[in-house]
Amino acid sequence: MFKRGLIVLSLIAVIGFYGINLATAQDDSMGMKDVEMGITDAEMGIKGVVTSVAEDMSSLMINDQTIMIDPELKDYMNIEAGDSVELIVNTVDGKKVVVDFDYIDLE
Repeated sequence: MFKRGLIVLSLIAVIGFYGINLATAQDDSMGMKDVEMGITDAEMGIKGVVTSVAEDMSSLMINDQTIMIDPELKDYMNIEAGDSVELIVNTVDGKKVVVDFDYIDLE
């Protein structure tokens, strides 16, 4: 839990550094729900069922997309194939990277 808090604080610092203002987020292709969740233009939410996870927890497959996993999450992330999740993803060097996640019910 402590590491998750540090990750969140780190993300807030990065967002502040780059001058992204959450108050000015608009309802565009991300939708209003993403704005309410505090997801910025630099992040996106991806919902779906995990189809596979790399043995070394370096990446996972969801909605036919391979998404890298932030090394900070590997220590406490227990996602397995078949889990329904919402991933918070940043793009880093052209690759999508999970920076946070939550288990969800897709019904």
